[in-house]
Amino acid sequence: GQYEYNTSAHLEAQPNPHYHLVGWSNGYTLHTLDTVVERNISLEARFAIDTFNIKVTTSNPAVSEPVKGAGSYPYGTVIEIEACSTDDSYRFVQWEDGNKENPRRVAVTEHQTYEAEYARFYRVSVQPFNKDHGYTIGSGWFAENHYDSIEAKPAAGYCFYRWLDGNTTSGCNQIDPTDSQQNPRKFVVTTDTAFVAEFVPLPKVQIRSSAMSICYGDTIRLENALHAANYTYS
Repeated sequence: GQYEYNTSAHLEAQPNPHYHLVGWSNGYTLHTLDTVVERNISLEARFAIDTFNIKVTTSNPAVSEPVKGAGSYPYGTVIEIEACSTDDSYRFVQWEDGNKENPRRVAVTEHQTYEAEYARFYRVSVQPFNKDHGYTIGSGWFAENHYDSIEAKPAAGYCFYRWLDGNTTSGCNQIDPTDSQQNPRKFVVTTDTAFVAEFVPLPKVQIRSSAMSICYGDTIRLENALHAANYTYS
């Protein structure tokens, strides 16, 4: 504007939403500026968009190189954050706010912290003792305390006999007498574990005029009713 010589001029900088005053061209940084007019002067208010700090953290310090995307960003910027791990033993489950997207895109509107939650995973290995006798189902990586199920599928002419249990970290391969013959078998994952399924050939019991196949170790009961029906067994 125009002012008379030696009068006071009051200037005020009003930034738009999500912007802030950086300063005046004469070096002042306050929003209001009062000056005495003694000559023609030109003053410029300089603004910049607001910036916010985005922190990306993890609650599990055991995870190496756990997160990406932290930094300072202008308002309205859409950024990508990511929880990652070079160790299969720890895997991303969700962000602290319950969001399970990974990578995740977020709009910057304020200072914000995103915390990645990880779970301990263990490897379950399931394989047949002899691949020609059958196959197995259930190998993979599973979260700690996950309720898992494995199954042995015999090939033609064979039947499942038992599981050989082992902990791959200790190297043991012990038979568990309480669970070794369950098929399918359910268990709680608490460590790296290896299961080996053992199959045996199908024995046959011949009943005259009929035949049936049973597995080794099975208990069968032949009732006297067979005789009454004019059947014999051998």
